[in-house]
Order: sequence, then structure tokens, then C-alpha cells
Amino acid sequence: MTSRRLSPIWLAVVLAGGLSLPPTFAADTLTQEQRELFESKIRPALAKNCYGCHSAKYKTRMGGLSVDTKHGLLSGGARGEAIVPGDPEGSLLMQALRQDGKLKMPPQGKLSEEVIADFARWIEMGAPDPREGKTQAASTIDVEKGRAFWAFQAPKSAKPPKVQQKDWPRGAIDRFVLAKLEEKDLHPVADADRGALLRRVSFDLTGLPPSVEDLEAFVNDPAPTQRLCQVVDRLLASPQFGSAGGGIGSTWRAMPRQSAVRATPPSARLALPRLRDRLVQRGQALRPVHPRTDRRRPAAYSDAAQHREQVIATGFLALGAHDLNEPDRKLFPMDVADEMINVTTRSVLALTVGCARCHDHKFDPIPTKDYYAMAGIFRSTELMAGMRQRPIFNAVYFHREQLIELEGLPAYEGQDADELNAKRAALWEELAQAEKDRNRTEVRRIAGELDKLPIPRNLAMGVAEARRPQTCRVNIGGDPHELGDEAPRGFVQAVYAPDAEVQPSRARPAAGCNWLSG
Repeated sequence: MTSRRLSPIWLAVVLAGGLSLPPTFAADTLTQEQRELFESKIRPALAKNCYGCHSAKYKTRMGGLSVDTKHGLLSGGARGEAIVPGDPEGSLLMQALRQDGKLKMPPQGKLSEEVIADFARWIEMGAPDPREGKTQAASTIDVEKGRAFWAFQAPKSAKPPKVQQKDWPRGAIDRFVLAKLEEKDLHPVADADRGALLRRVSFDLTGLPPSVEDLEAFVNDPAPTQRLCQVVDRLLASPQFGSAGGGIGSTWRAMPRQSAVRATPPSARLALPRLRDRLVQRGQALRPVHPRTDRRRPAAYSDAAQHREQVIATGFLALGAHDLNEPDRKLFPMDVADEMINVTTRSVLALTVGCARCHDHKFDPIPTKDYYAMAGIFRSTELMAGMRQRPIFNAVYFHREQLIELEGLPAYEGQDADELNAKRAALWEELAQAEKDRNRTEVRRIAGELDKLPIPRNLAMGVAEARRPQTCRVNIGGDPHELGDEAPRGFVQAVYAPDAEVQPSRARPAAGCNWLSG
């Protein structure tokens, strides 16, 4: 949304008197003059001339613009803000009404000069509007057209183009590159020497330089092409390929927003090494695959060990920075779902689906309803990050019940598990009573006792299926208190064909998403 502009008169008033900006008018603060102008002049003109194409009543919001609510007018449509309170000359609505440019509204004919002057005076006042509530803007995105964009098309084989410098390409990819260079009258640079080539390959695949022995052997090899193939195979099979040092491992490590670790309490960090190790293992397991014969689809777990791995993998979704002090009980779960949507779509789809939380995506074919279709999936997923929201006196955030217990692993090493569990349970009962009485001193004391207890080693951060699946409604403007249409649980429409049969998985692991663990 563009920044709001002010007329010179309003700007002088604001600077001189320190008054609030015009857009902050609330219904209960309007003067009698402001209310009468809107009710007697502006609302009737809008209803008579504009609602037929721009209102929820007629279910037509052409250009994405709604004029039947204050929020709709201020938000604008596909062309931008409809009005700039305090600045009639900078308001699209006035340009349309005056019909002195390309934009001419209403289409059936120009309004009287008296009505146009009323709108100018109203906007000059700051566009006071007593109407409350919001309406969901109609989507202006053509999903079918979006599907036709090359980034949403399945890769297809293409015949390599003809090139002039026939001795340079060594494969089909080189011919595509060279064709574009020749199209721009450019020339490829000289080949890297053997030492530079080996260093580049080593750093790309492992994050480490080659050894001196490997470097000398490669530089002096009479058959460097064959040796290079052998080197690549060896590096792909090395542990370093999947580690944090480089290769695919570093890519996966970067995805779960490592900065969030700083927001995670020490008592919950025991779960992070397991996720790190899991990412390393997945990195080592990823090899070039044939798109027809080896799709590596995730499968249902077959034993306890595999189940543990899949549970640990869901830590990818849980490892986020969450505002546990958020007082709004409706906003907090939507913020959690938003964080999960962002990390999933940015890392796996290379799409910023989170931009569609408040409005249709400005660049990609992602309507707001697609965002809330995904939000329904993640609202049906319970966050198990080891932390509870807004504890009394902010004393005890960490709670072992908010982590997932891994089957088949001991909780404690060399300690009496029954005794420790009984002591922890007793302290939690005391804490619950102290919090109920709002006894700050007692809460702090019990919190200190809980911190002295060892944390069970068989816990992991992750997510689990919620007890009751949810279907979200569109949050108008991203506000969970202003609800629009229902958005059945689903996915980004642009990435699959409209007639595709999206089958729900028959496997139902105890701890939800297994897409990372296949």
C-alpha cells in the first residue's frame, strides 16, 4: 500500500497542532457535520452509483474494490488506494468521478458537479466514515492464467539449439548456454584450470577444500574427465556431502531458520541436535534420481526406529520464533500457522505464500483463499515446541508435555525414572495451585525446583495432529477477528492441474507431517 499523502492544509494542521492523521477517524469521534455529510451526500451517492459493481451485497467487486465499507474504500483495489484522506487531488476516486483521464466512473455517465464537489469536500475533511466492519475483497487473480506461467509448468524435454561455435559445447546444457551468449554477441570465458576445477567441485559438494594429495593426482592425471567423474561420485558418497559444512546438508540446515535457536530455551535445545542429525542423514540420502523410476515418495513408518525419525523430522515445522506473550488468543495460533506456511513454501516451493495472508499476492498467482486453505492444514497441526503460552508471572514456559516423547528410548541415564517423574508431577500440581492463587513467591520457588530436575532425554520438538481438524475462514486484512469466506483445507492451486486428484494419505502417523522424512 502506498504511503498516504496530505493536502497542504492538513499537513499544516498536523505539524502545528500535533493532531492525529485524518485516516484515524473513528465512528464515535465524528462531528455532526462530518456525519451528516457522509450520511446525506456520500453514502447515498455510493449506494446509487457504485454498489452495483463494487459491493458485497451484489457480490461484484470489480477491480478488487469494495466501496460499501470503510475498510474497502481505504484498502482500494487492483489500481491501488481509492482515496487518500485529506488529498482529493491524489485520490483515484476523484480522478474517476471527474472523468478527466483514462479512468471514468460510473460507466453510465458523469455525476453532477455538485455531487463531485461533495466527494472532494468529504475527502478534504479526511474521509470521515461512520461505517464499521470489513468485507472480503474479491480476488482479481486468474489462477488458470497463472498455471500457464513457465515456473508452474512441468519440465519438458527440449531440443538443444544450434550454435555457431560447435567445438565449445560438451553437452546439451552447454549448447543452451552458448546459444544465449551468441544471441547477445558474447563469448564464453576460458575453461578453469584443473586445480581451480577440483577446488570448486569440492567446496560445492562438501564445503571443504581438496587434500593436497587429491589435488596433485587430479592435476597430473592423463584422463581428467574420467577422474572428475570419479571425484564427484566419491564426494557425493562422503559424509561431508550431507553435513552442515556444505552440499545439500547446508541447504537444509539453512531452511529451518537457525536464528530461531536463540529464542529456544536451554531446556528445550536437547531436541535440536536430533533434528540436525536427521537433516544430515537426509542430505546424505539425497542422490540424483530418475524422475520416472525413483520419486522418493514418503511412506508410512514400518518400525519404531523409522517412526522416531519421522517424528524428529517434524521439528522442521516447530523450530520457529513464536511470540509466547501474545495476549490475543485468536492471533497467536494464526501466527504459528503463518510461520509454518512461510518456512514450508519458501524452502520447498520457492514461493512467498505468506504474502497472501492479508491480500492477494502482488506478483504470484496466489489468492488469499489459497493461503487460508494451507492455514487450515497447519491449524490442524499441534505445535509441540516445549513451551506453553503466557504462564502466570512468566515463570515457567518450558513444559515437557509440550514435547513429543520418542518411543523406545530411555528417559534418563543411570537415574530412577519413576522417582524423577513422580517428583516432577508433584511439583506441577503445586505450581498449578500456586498459579491459581496468583502467589508470585511460591510460583518462583517451584519454578526453581523444576529447573533443577534433569530433562528427559527421550523428548523431541515437533508437531502432532490436532485433536480436532480445523477449516479456516479468510481473515480479512489478516485480522482473525474479521472473518470472510470459508477456505476448505487445500494447497496452492497454481502448482497442480485443476482436474488433478489429490488423494489424502492413508498413513496416519502419530506425529503429523512426514514429507521431510521420506
